[in-house]
Amino acid sequence: MDAADIQKRMRAHLLAFAAILALALTAAGLAMTGLANGYLIFAIAAVQAAILLTAMMHARAEGPWVRGVLFFAALFVVALVGLMALSHRSTIVGTERIQPAPPTAPAVMEAH
Repeated sequence: MDAADIQKRMRAHLLAFAAILALALTAAGLAMTGLANGYLIFAIAAVQAAILLTAMMHARAEGPWVRGVLFFAALFVVALVGLMALSHRSTIVGTERIQPAPPTAPAVMEAH
């Protein structure tokens, strides 16, 4: 590894670090001002993870098996987050007009 190659890698790492830092500050600013929802913050975190994987962890240089495992792991995480987002609804579709049951009085034990 010569000096030019080291300089090139160092530049790529510094650019990746600057991009991750800028995205983190953007996410923090959006969260503090109340302009962001969970999906936007998650999207920013996903972009940060992609930058980290490609630039810092050299995932592009890995073999097809490692990239396949990374792809399916990312797909699994997206599926989990998607299922959590779908389950966040407070009602089941089609049950909006069903009235809740009236509250029942607590059972009182009588002394004999």
